[in-house]
Amino acid sequence: MISQFEMTHLGLMSYFLGIEVSQLDNGIFISQKKYTGDILKRFNMDNAKPILTPVEEKLKLVRDGTGDFVDATYFRKLLGSLRYLTSTRPDITYGVGLISRFMETLRQFHLQEAKRILRYIQGTQTDGIFYAKTNDSSLVGFTDSDWVGDTIQRKSTSGHAFYLGSGVFSWSSKKQQVVALSTAEAEYMEATSSSIQALWLRRMLGFLQHKQDNPTIFFVIANKEIVIEYCKTGEQVTDVFTKPLKLELFIKLKKMLGMIKFEDLSLREAVGN
Repeated sequence: MISQFEMTHLGLMSYFLGIEVSQLDNGIFISQKKYTGDILKRFNMDNAKPILTPVEEKLKLVRDGTGDFVDATYFRKLLGSLRYLTSTRPDITYGVGLISRFMETLRQFHLQEAKRILRYIQGTQTDGIFYAKTNDSSLVGFTDSDWVGDTIQRKSTSGHAFYLGSGVFSWSSKKQQVVALSTAEAEYMEATSSSIQALWLRRMLGFLQHKQDNPTIFFVIANKEIVIEYCKTGEQVTDVFTKPLKLELFIKLKKMLGMIKFEDLSLREAVGN
């Protein structure tokens, strides 16, 4: 490109659209530490008391929550800021998606749940995803759904995550388009959607000279491109994207996503892991 266009080579990327990139000998770490701090200051939560999880366990939000109606413009600004933060923070994806469902009937109760997420990121400002250097470029996927997670429209919440090495690089948490009549039906609908994503990723990786020679380990459709494997409940990482979790399980699955604190990078370099 330099031979065709007037441009300057600035070396290895370290910052791009609010995403900070630390390129190390043993891997790459991405985060949005500065952007997180800016969000907290913008919404006057930079001195808020930190909390350990972004969503309270067993939380069920309702349309007619408690308290007065809140400023919709303020809430949309807050929600938009949090949505961009999910670029490197899969751990808040479910919570942000959950509060997004109440844009038309905003009450203080919904705003407090949004501020809970701010309190969570206040204590985890340096968190990001670490992609360890590895020769294993096998595509691995996880998928799950929470039946009738939306108690208003009776729709289920789907989630999937894909790994290429040590850290998650593609993830999703969203409400299904139709009502599932059973847990199995909700699981099959999410499996179908995730399989489409898996096949698209395989073709994209092939285009990028990382063709997947072996089947992708997944949970649906044995067609020689995707194979089924059982995953124990306590190791189903996509539960982070489909439901509120207990603290211990949330921390375990967050670690499985490849998320660590920036301060832990020096320790990883020291042990070569």
